Amino acid sequence: MGKYFVKAVLKEYAFNPDQQIVSLDEGQKLKISIKARRVEYSIFGKMKMFGLKKLKEIDVEAVSEDVDVHGEKHVESAIIENNNEFVIKGLKPGKTYNISVMNSQHIIAIPSSHQVLMKKQDLFNVEFVLAEKWRTVSLSGMIEFSDKWTSTEIKSAYPLKVSIQEKVDESTLSGENIPVEYNQQRISRYNYFEFLNLKNTQYMVNIYANESNVPMLTQTIDLTNTKPGVLDAGSFLVDKEGQESLRNEKGISFGPVLIITMFIYFMGKETFDGMISAYMKK
Repeated sequence: MGKYFVKAVLKEYAFNPDQQIVSLDEGQKLKISIKARRVEYSIFGKMKMFGLKKLKEIDVEAVSEDVDVHGEKHVESAIIENNNEFVIKGLKPGKTYNISVMNSQHIIAIPSSHQVLMKKQDLFNVEFVLAEKWRTVSLSGMIEFSDKWTSTEIKSAYPLKVSIQEKVDESTLSGENIPVEYNQQRISRYNYFEFLNLKNTQYMVNIYANESNVPMLTQTIDLTNTKPGVLDAGSFLVDKEGQESLRNEKGISFGPVLIITMFIYFMGKETFDGMISAYMKK
């Protein structure tokens, strides 16, 4: 026996009455009537991964463009679930919201935000593509043979080898300070190579044919001032001296020109946008 305070609570709904006091006698069953009316709505969305496997501590936030009588914007947020989906609840119809990914210091979100006008209905299929920001310089290239190479000469050149090493000042070298190969790759089919996680410094790139220890080309690549969003392309030619050295060592005769097209890039948001615009349409 006693009096009880009853309050109906469910996000996105208004109740009439929203609260009331009821009296109950011992053993009494009491039926009360509460009417519910939906006054707010939700956004349903999904994250598509580009080179990411898992998301940790990433939220999605909706912020209204206008402010209330207290000068504050309406803000709602949601956690990205294990299936990479999210639901932002409690958005008011008639308000315009900017939807963006939060806690994303190391993540690029495309687009950076969605602007939506909420109506008296849920909004579906709000999608972002997420990828990890590249924080280091990478170097990639494509080796191309000119039409002066015969098929026999090209076949004899394989497998190709590309090596990269950090360039040092030779005047500072000692017996314990000798540059070693930073990395190397063998190329047997597609003529494409890529070196990741390089530093902002100068490197020497060497191109070898077959099992030769004499490079057909040695090229200095300066990555010292490479900045985010920069894409640089160039062509490099093997001179006749390099060809003669290789012929003397291996007994193989090559044509006079080897074209190497190289791409230097430090991935930033500007270059990434174009790369995955097609991916978002999948």
